[in-house]
Amino acid sequence: MRKTHYIPITADMEGAADKRTCALIRRTIRTALAAEGLTAPCEVDVLLTDDEGIHQINLDMRNVDRPTDVLSFPEFDLKPEELPAALRSRCVELFFKPLSFESMLTIARGAAKRLGYDMDDAAAELCAQCCMSGRDAVNMIQLAGGAVYTQNRRRITFSDIEWVSEISNCPKRPDIRMPERMLPGTAIGIGVVGGGNGMIMEIECAAERARGALGRLDIGGAVEREEIEMRGKRLERRSTAMASAQNVLSAFKNRFGLDCGAYDIHYNVPGGFPMDGPSAGIAFAVALMSAISGKAPVAGIAMTGEITVNGQVRPVGGVREKLVAAIEAGAHTVIVPEANYERQFEEAKARVVAAADITEVMRIAFDIPAEEEIDGVLPFLCTTA
Repeated sequence: MRKTHYIPITADMEGAADKRTCALIRRTIRTALAAEGLTAPCEVDVLLTDDEGIHQINLDMRNVDRPTDVLSFPEFDLKPEELPAALRSRCVELFFKPLSFESMLTIARGAAKRLGYDMDDAAAELCAQCCMSGRDAVNMIQLAGGAVYTQNRRRITFSDIEWVSEISNCPKRPDIRMPERMLPGTAIGIGVVGGGNGMIMEIECAAERARGALGRLDIGGAVEREEIEMRGKRLERRSTAMASAQNVLSAFKNRFGLDCGAYDIHYNVPGGFPMDGPSAGIAFAVALMSAISGKAPVAGIAMTGEITVNGQVRPVGGVREKLVAAIEAGAHTVIVPEANYERQFEEAKARVVAAADITEVMRIAFDIPAEEEIDGVLPFLCTTA
């Protein structure tokens, strides 16, 4: 089995693919792959050509009657629907997992070592917190290394990375951690943000008896609507947070006999995260139960899952990314829909619990013993004013 990257190099120009040039190209490609954390064997085909060759490739593949910069080519600047049918049928779309904080640290330290510099641990951590990809981390280390070189130093410090972060407009990403102590009316949900990265989000809920005949339900903090550009089209995406909250109220009435219409209920999602999916449903349910009962959920539990009007927990997307984010944030227990559970979760560094029903979620979130009745009015609700 091949244990290294296979990089065949061909040329349609006489004398272009000499040994020295090929060695330099292979070394550059391997360095770039290592910087991205791609250590598994792969094949990278390289073609050395001139403007005439690039012109012909553009004409055949892109219907562009001129040469372009070969570094900006090949097909990757084309939209999928623009690829010729014969070529597209032979393509496979690959998705890379988002890099973890530990992976970013490894890349940053490796880049500094290859440049011949030592680096403070605090500097490596700041670099990892400011970057979204391995390429960002390498670029940041290279800039810091340049500054260190001009000052005749051999160590990259925290202030060097801080300076690079400022001039390159790469602010430190928020390091959201699991709270050590939960307050009544709170729950920890998990979402997927830009770049396919998971992130925990605290959900707050306030509930009090309505003064009138009917109560109100509103949600603040979450982004309700956003516009995105996709393949030349402008799309508007609306949040489903309100629909999830309404499902929770129906589930409480159908499963617990609790009519929440008599309460004024206000949800808040600090941070202004876009919530375009229903995966916050069970977190909304736990936060509401906590607000009504005045009892805080168990600390260290994060959760994701859609809730139906009958109290069933339905599958959601991005569970693997969410699990990684919850564990990195310090969660010791993660609740996921039963339909999303995978055997590999048994090897996770946290306890992953599958739930199919809202009653199972409440048992875990509030540590309710199995022998206590949970359908109908929950035992701890009896103490609610």
